[in-house]
Amino acid sequence: MQMARAIAPEIKKQRGALGCLRKRPERLNDKQKIRRDEVFEAHPAIKVIYQKMNDTIKTMNLKSQNKQQCKTHSETLLQHIQSLKSSDVLYPNSKL
Repeated sequence: MQMARAIAPEIKKQRGALGCLRKRPERLNDKQKIRRDEVFEAHPAIKVIYQKMNDTIKTMNLKSQNKQQCKTHSETLLQHIQSLKSSDVLYPNSKL
């Protein structure tokens, strides 16, 4: 959420918009989906961050996996981390 505030400083005054970005997409009601989509239209970079955040969370929330599945999921998680580190959207002025 700090990244969303850095991209769009006016969003911190819109508490409902921040709440929509914190929730998982499947738990949003219709009104919240509309508000979230309005934020995405105004700030496309936030949509990229939101998608990466939810992909990472889904990978981390997988439970009751066997050894082979855990190995696959750990590789996926590492790929998410690498893509976040190398993303210009997330860190436009830094060189990682």
